Amino acid sequence: MKKYITLIEGECEKSIIEWLKPKGYLFGQTRKVVLSEIKHISRSLYMINKQTIVTVLMDTDTIIRGESDRSRLKENIIWLIENSKRVRIITQDKNLEDELIRALNLSNIRQLIDHFNERSLDGLKSTLSTINPEKLENKFIQLNLDLFWSSKLLNQLYQDSNIIILNCTLKDIK
Repeated sequence: MKKYITLIEGECEKSIIEWLKPKGYLFGQTRKVVLSEIKHISRSLYMINKQTIVTVLMDTDTIIRGESDRSRLKENIIWLIENSKRVRIITQDKNLEDELIRALNLSNIRQLIDHFNERSLDGLKSTLSTINPEKLENKFIQLNLDLFWSSKLLNQLYQDSNIIILNCTLKDIK
C-alpha cells in the first residue's frame, strides 16, 4: 500500500499543504526536515520504506549557501531515493515568500504583507503558519496554481551532478 509523506522546512508550508489537500493533491503526512542541514536522516525519517512516496518541498536560498549544505543535501536525497518508492522534489523560488509573490502576481514583499493585512514579515509568517486552511481560500483567490511551486531551480543547481533528481511541480503531485 502506498504511503505519502511530505518533508517541509517550515510551518507556513504546512498550512498551504493542508489547504491544497482537499483540492486533490497527494501530500500525506508532513514532517519538518531541512535536508541541507540534517546529518542523520535515517534517524529522523525511520518511517520511510519502499512503499513511501516522498515529496520534498524546499527553499533554494538555503541550499545555495555553501558546498557543505549542497553535499549534505545530495547525500540525503540519495538516501531518500534508495529507501523509498519515489522522491518528488519541489523547489521554491528562493523561499515561500518569493514563491507567493510570484504566484499572486505581486511586485514585492511589502505587497505580500499588505495582501495578508499584516504589518511585518514576522506577522505574515505567523499568520501563514497558524491560519486555518479554509481562511487561506480568501487570500489565495488570485493564486495562480500553474505558477505556484513550479520552479525548476534544482535542475540548474545540479546540472553537473551525476545523480538524477526528480524535480517536479505542483501539477505532478495530483
